[in-house]
Amino acid sequence: MKKYVDQIVISEPNWCVPAVMEMVLKHNGIGMFSQWDIAKQLDITPAKDEVDHKKWGAQIRKETLNDFFKKNMLPLHEEYIPIAHFLDDVFMVEKIEELLKNNISVVCGYNYMWLYGNQEDTFQHVSIITEVMPNNELRLLDPGPREAGYKNVNAEDLYYAIKAAHDGLWCIS
Repeated sequence: MKKYVDQIVISEPNWCVPAVMEMVLKHNGIGMFSQWDIAKQLDITPAKDEVDHKKWGAQIRKETLNDFFKKNMLPLHEEYIPIAHFLDDVFMVEKIEELLKNNISVVCGYNYMWLYGNQEDTFQHVSIITEVMPNNELRLLDPGPREAGYKNVNAEDLYYAIKAAHDGLWCIS
């Protein structure tokens, strides 16, 4: 197994995006930003009873990450590929293999509950795809906070979890 970062960043509650971004930055040799620093610069919706839980956490829109990179003069660029771009999980995995071979960090936004068995809930989450494994599996680096770490998941299950979230792949180079 290839390690993506020396130390996994465990997310604060509802801060999976800042934690993932800290790991992406560290992977690219940029260690000056913590998830706290990143969260201060992103639009973070706190977990409150009056706010639908689908809207908790970072609100990533088109150019949110590129704006963060530009503002902080970081030599990175994010390109978003919506899941609708792929006919099925086979095409998605082929693209992920190509991206990883080119040293591009691949972050996926997905429905956490859908991926792990409860297809009636809608908790959104992000993880880094670090490796394509045999038998149609992908290795994710999940920032948690619960059960943070590397996880092998079925590519087809992840494909449908991304579809359920109406999200895609955030490709950072």
